[in-house]
Amino acid sequence: MRSIIYGAGSFGHELAEFVCDVRKKSLDEKNFILFIDDTDKTESENSAWEIAGNFENFKFYDSDHIYIGFGDPIQRDIAFKKIKKLGLSTQSLIHPTAYISKDC
Repeated sequence: MRSIIYGAGSFGHELAEFVCDVRKKSLDEKNFILFIDDTDKTESENSAWEIAGNFENFKFYDSDHIYIGFGDPIQRDIAFKKIKKLGLSTQSLIHPTAYISKDC
């Protein structure tokens, strides 16, 4: 199972760390996290995590776990619609240390 993060910016990299925490993977485990990004980025901030191309040219598999790595709501919406158009779905992630106040 691959974890695909659409968006290789700072938020996407933070999300990748959370995915590793939840899936109990090392931050330097290769081929677990793959980024796709529609910018000119070719190298990830972590050498173990590959930027595997852009959305249009990426080959998805049914077993992929796809996460949206954009913080901006407009970019998130655009990414979500592109993913849905291919008949794919995104994953939700709740970090094990997440805390919601009882007064929230």
